[in-house]
Amino acid sequence: MISPKTPAKRMDLGVTDADIDAQLAAAKEVAKSSNIPTHTYPKDEAAPAQPIAASKTGNVTMLPTQPSASERKARGPKPASVRRYSVDLPLYVIDEIHHRAFKQKKTKKQVILEALNAGGLEVKDIDVHAEARDA
Repeated sequence: MISPKTPAKRMDLGVTDADIDAQLAAAKEVAKSSNIPTHTYPKDEAAPAQPIAASKTGNVTMLPTQPSASERKARGPKPASVRRYSVDLPLYVIDEIHHRAFKQKKTKKQVILEALNAGGLEVKDIDVHAEARDA
């Protein structure tokens, strides 16, 4: 047989509702004076919205529309897709790649692709400098 739960007793901590209200009011005043954002008080009100320029044709008001896909700015060529390729290199070559990348402030991939390009392999510039754009 399960006994009914006894209600929990409230412990008297010596704090009254008036003390809590005073602390909350003080916290709100500090937030307001320090410009701390809250849900109810933004100190710097947003600038009023600019009116939308509308053209009037007869009795019909035409609102501006979004540019079409052909009018949007072209993004340009994208780097080629990549695949991981593992190769065993001597340690001194790996160290040299690390040092050159550090000195030239480039990625190791950029150093390797530039070396392959200098060695006669066709590597497009967009692929060499793809990380610089992504960062």
